[in-house]
Amino acid sequence: MNSKTKLIHCGRGDQGAEVRSVNPTLMRASTILFKDHATWKNTEN
Repeated sequence: MNSKTKLIHCGRGDQGAEVRSVNPTLMRASTILFKDHATWKNTEN
């Protein structure tokens, strides 16, 4: 099995379960860059 395929299958959980969640893509960063100061001030969080 291709390594990219393994990553997809790992996120799907137990295939035999009637109900399961789909893992959302995670985005993590320690530094967030904005176009300018005004753009940063207009963000909600």
